[in-house]
Amino acid sequence: MKSQIAVGEGSGGLALLKGDGSALRRWSFPLGFSGAALQGRHLVVQTPAGLEDFDPATGALRRTWTLRVANARLADVQAGLVAYVAGTRVHLLRLTDGVEHVIRAPGAGPVQAQIEAPGLFYSYTAPGTKFPGRIAFVPFARLFQR
Repeated sequence: MKSQIAVGEGSGGLALLKGDGSALRRWSFPLGFSGAALQGRHLVVQTPAGLEDFDPATGALRRTWTLRVANARLADVQAGLVAYVAGTRVHLLRLTDGVEHVIRAPGAGPVQAQIEAPGLFYSYTAPGTKFPGRIAFVPFARLFQR
């Protein structure tokens, strides 16, 4: 697959660039967007309406998923799964059917999350310990088994 990158252009604009920096396509979000994640056949953009799943090859909007929690923050997309974080919870949304699974970090925030081919990595804080930073890993095959 050729390299591509999604870049915010300000004033609600988002561009998909080729590896050489030339624009492949552009989107405009009049109410703005707060995050975007690109992987394979999915460009997921967080807008005030929720998470919007675009096909980067055609630019078409596949679907908009309403976020069920306040103060959610898009973290990543991988193999048809979206990770977003709200407080100390990592939400996993399967783009094919909307099934959602939530993993609660055992400590305090801030919580960060990243999905890669091997699985989900997330970090949190264990207050009152000498080394409070923690990183947890859940293998991809077990993400919806918890």
